[in-house]
Amino acid sequence: MYDTAKRVALVKQRVRENTRRRQWRGIYGLSAACMLLFAVMMQAVVVTVFCTRLRKNNKQQEQTKEDEET
Repeated sequence: MYDTAKRVALVKQRVRENTRRRQWRGIYGLSAACMLLFAVMMQAVVVTVFCTRLRKNNKQQEQTKEDEET
């Protein structure tokens, strides 16, 4: 069996390793959340641009119909 000083040193080392692993897991979780948020925001931008262009095209078509009628 190890003496007390050696056991204390091993426990401290294990605690540091576990803390480091826990911190890395937290970093990976935050990175995943940021990537998900970025993807959602990009999708919102794409939908907004698509809707704007669709509305613009519809207005042009309506204007063309009104011009043809007169």
